Amino acid sequence: HIFLIADLHMLTKPEKIVNARLQSLTTAKSLLALGVDLSRTTLIRQSKVYQHTSLAWILSCFTKYSRALNMIQFKVNIN
Repeated sequence: HIFLIADLHMLTKPEKIVNARLQSLTTAKSLLALGVDLSRTTLIRQSKVYQHTSLAWILSCFTKYSRALNMIQFKVNIN
């Protein structure tokens, strides 16, 4: 089994960066508390896989802004 802790997805606002590491650790602790067996499971922190951010950059180069606005995953901060 493989569990991904998607810590880059939580970074939608600058103030959340401070808590990102703590929340990732809390998520890992919760998985272990639920009984995830580390001898049969791999925990992966998204921010430790550099290929993820590289691919995100490449995809953002080819995604039109109008198309991104139609996706629920795309956030626009208007302040």
